[in-house]
Amino acid sequence: MFLKDEHKWNLFFFSGIISLLSSILISCSTYSTGLAANYEHPRVVLTSAVNSDDLSHPTKNFLIVNNLLEEYEKNPMVVILDLDTELRVKKERPLALFLSELCYAAAKKIDLDDSVYTKYYGSALIYAYSFLFDKNLGAEPDPYSLFFRTGIDLYNRSLAALIRHAHYTKKLALPGDLSFPVMRGRVVISSLESDMTWMPETFIHILVAYDYKAAGFRSHQSGYGMGTPLILIRRFPEQEEVTEKDRFEFFAGMDQAYPATAFFTLEESYVTGDKLEIKAKAHLFDPLRRSRIKTDTMNVPLEIDLSAPLAFMLSKSEKESVYVGRVYGEGGVEKEGLYMIHPYDKNKIPVVFLHGLVSSPYIWFAMINDLLGDKEIRERYQFWVYWYPTAPPIFISSAQFRERLYRLSRAFETETHPSFQSMVLVGHSMGGLISKTTAQ
Repeated sequence: MFLKDEHKWNLFFFSGIISLLSSILISCSTYSTGLAANYEHPRVVLTSAVNSDDLSHPTKNFLIVNNLLEEYEKNPMVVILDLDTELRVKKERPLALFLSELCYAAAKKIDLDDSVYTKYYGSALIYAYSFLFDKNLGAEPDPYSLFFRTGIDLYNRSLAALIRHAHYTKKLALPGDLSFPVMRGRVVISSLESDMTWMPETFIHILVAYDYKAAGFRSHQSGYGMGTPLILIRRFPEQEEVTEKDRFEFFAGMDQAYPATAFFTLEESYVTGDKLEIKAKAHLFDPLRRSRIKTDTMNVPLEIDLSAPLAFMLSKSEKESVYVGRVYGEGGVEKEGLYMIHPYDKNKIPVVFLHGLVSSPYIWFAMINDLLGDKEIRERYQFWVYWYPTAPPIFISSAQFRERLYRLSRAFETETHPSFQSMVLVGHSMGGLISKTTAQ
């Protein structure tokens, strides 16, 4: 039986409608809710290119709304350059953050030896800095927003990548020699500001603390904020060049590792003007001396890591492992001395730790690490250790300890330092007896 054409088209039409409705109903039936797993929501909200292989939701939504996601995945450089032009025209603060994350995500897929590695990370740093601090982008960012935290993370990690690359290529030099490319032109670091005891050129290695995990401590002493935490390595001088101060500043004659935080500022806006060379300033801060960074627009905490440098230094040392050597003091004789963990600070009260029988200063470092985690304590006190052989009589060890204190006082001219006169001695076992004898 054959249907007339009119009936045939009616049947076709209604069949199509039924198919369409069925597909809609089927697709709609996939929507549902369920109980989220523990930590799932914060993990989704906090996801970004810094902590995952995916973009944050705001950045991805921006690409989707503007129909750029597919193009970015194919050719990120083209999309970023177009958006860079848009940023300069519209001067919208959120766009600077999106650009920073897009550059950071693209950089993660590139090998360290690739020529555009520094261009992507350098641009990510500049965009993040612009988002956080540039007054030409309208209202200041809300410090309580997720955007702000993401901007700080992108800033810190991008700066870390550039420092890591400079160390890898052995291009860490004095300011004026440092520069890196960005999407439009080049950034030249023209000056350095530092509140470290020693100038940066005295350190043989500048390492990124993010790359190291401290083991052996009860807790990891670090803090969120602005800047990239570093490990600065200072080499023990050749024997003929050792000064009296060196004998106290280098624990057991080893290369020393100190904490620092790197910070970077632009001296001119990236989003205004047509300059192809932008001047910048590098900053190196001592986290034991300051806890915050003040800029023209805000006052933010300093990002710090105090445990990684300490663990790095201790991991390079040779611990005494022979029981007999400890009892009779061979190791203590070789390494006998009073040692500072960090540079001498005339404004801080020294706390000296003395180990006990058949022991060494290593027993104290877990406690020292814990004490460094308290901001008020580390701002008021500095920590030293005394290493001595435990075989000789106590009165001999006490005399040696007093001699070390006297020599340190002369080397650092502590007579006029009230904090030195308030020294605290902490001893365990035999170390307690030496402390008591010394204090009498």
